Amino acid sequence: PQLRHLENKKVKDIGKYKVFYNNILGEPFEELGNKIRFSSVSAHRRTWYSYGEIPNKHASEFSGSRILFLTCQVDVHKNSIYVAVMGWTSGGRCYLINYWHWEKQEKENDCTELSCSVWFKLRRLIEDTEYESDDGTKYKIILTLIDSSWANTTVVEFCSDYAPNGWVYPILGRERPAKNQRIEEFAQFKTKLGTVGYRILVDYYKDRLAPVLRREWNDALGIQDQHHFNAPIDTTDKEIKQLTAEIRREKKDTRGAVSYEWYRPGNVANELWDLLVYGNAAVDILAWTICIECLKFENVDWHAFWEFAASEENDNLFVRGTTNKQV
Repeated sequence: PQLRHLENKKVKDIGKYKVFYNNILGEPFEELGNKIRFSSVSAHRRTWYSYGEIPNKHASEFSGSRILFLTCQVDVHKNSIYVAVMGWTSGGRCYLINYWHWEKQEKENDCTELSCSVWFKLRRLIEDTEYESDDGTKYKIILTLIDSSWANTTVVEFCSDYAPNGWVYPILGRERPAKNQRIEEFAQFKTKLGTVGYRILVDYYKDRLAPVLRREWNDALGIQDQHHFNAPIDTTDKEIKQLTAEIRREKKDTRGAVSYEWYRPGNVANELWDLLVYGNAAVDILAWTICIECLKFENVDWHAFWEFAASEENDNLFVRGTTNKQV
């Protein structure tokens, strides 16, 4: 199963990619600069909330709805994992709720072993942690994506504990479609344990998110544009800089066709950038699942998806209810 905006066109060069944006998505294609600046991203910090808080009152006023559900994204390294919890309003507007860097203990196994304490912390977060917003709405994480490009066997085994309906999936990133392939934001694959994982077209999301992170906004401008990113006031400069770590550059193939790629110069930390990509992919995966498998549509209907997510009838799926309601 794939979420396909482009049904019959194939990507050969940047010219056709522009056509995809302009004619299929109905969005202007931007020739992006090569850098996301710290000053631009830093302006996305909000005085409304701090880490661990869900600011539904402000989200309802400026982001089109209250936060409708939470996702979790995980980047795995040898001796640590990076974990981000994100909240999503209608229109795919994002609120960073928590961001951690969990390191293994000095004398324990590294992250290639499920006995490492970081996996116990992650399991506790997925299974037990409950958030409560400023309007009394309670949430648990609905969907978790874990990068399995490193420690693949361990990640697949961890995710398999939640199969088939636990909403915890391994993912693998790829930069661009292969030559002559359709643009597909994500695609399912079967792991060696027979469970489901997802391949994510990471540069597609980075192209989409770069203008979002450059976008200026303040509360005098009213409702935020779709996919807007919000960070808590106590997000550190070091964490913000992870969203600026990669540079977009032009490249040509042997026939002279031009395309663009995102790359990281040196060993600059970029974990939060990757996790923001995975979060946006998680929303697409959730929308595909709801529209195709639950509502039985032939294609993803974003209006119907956001209405479904906002309906109180579906609180048992997306949120835990409120302090004023019996769950």
